[in-house]
Amino acid sequence: MSVDNHQSQIDPPDWNLWAAKTFWSIEEAAALINGVDPTKTDTLSPHALDVLAIMKGALARAKEIDSLPNPARPIHYVDLLETISEQGVHPLLRKAVRDYNDDPVRSFDRLARRCRDLERENDELKSKASVDPRKRRTLSEVMLALAMKHYGFHPERKNKATASIVQVLAEYGYQRSADAIHRNLVEAYEQFTPSKLG
Repeated sequence: MSVDNHQSQIDPPDWNLWAAKTFWSIEEAAALINGVDPTKTDTLSPHALDVLAIMKGALARAKEIDSLPNPARPIHYVDLLETISEQGVHPLLRKAVRDYNDDPVRSFDRLARRCRDLERENDELKSKASVDPRKRRTLSEVMLALAMKHYGFHPERKNKATASIVQVLAEYGYQRSADAIHRNLVEAYEQFTPSKLG
C-alpha cells in the first residue's frame, strides 16, 4: 500500500525541513511516511487519500496503545514504522530524520529545549496544584472532625478509623492507602486540636 509515486515525484516534501520539526501530527506523519508533502494533500487522488486515511488510523491506534508517545517526534514515527512494516518509511525521509537526529549539536540543543520545556511545565503544574492555605485548612478541619466524630479517630488510641475511611473511599472509587490517610489525619490533629476546631 502506498501513495501514488507520480504525486511524490512531482512535488516532494522538503525532507530536511520536516526532519527538523520538533513534533509531527498524525496527519503530517502519514503524509511524509508515504512521500507526500503534508501541505499539499488536497491534490491527491482518492486512492492516495484512502491510503493516508488508513495510515492515520494506524498511527492513532499506536498512540492509544502507547506505541507512540504523545506528542511524537519524527524519529518516533520512523522507528515505529521500521519495526512494523516492510515498506517502512520513504527512504529520503528516513535519511533526513536519521541524519538530523544523529547530529550531536542538534541532539544537545533538542535535549536542552526539552529540559527547559519540562521545567516550565513542572512550574506550571506546581502553581496549579497548590491549594489556597485557607481551603487546605478548611478541608483538613472538616476531614479531622468527620474522622473523629463518625469513625472515632484519635492518633493516640488504636482503632479501626483509618481502615473504615479507606473502605468508604474505595466504595466511591478513590484508592488511598491506610498509611496516607492516617498520616494526614495525624498532621491535621497536630495542627488543629479539637479545641481549635471551628
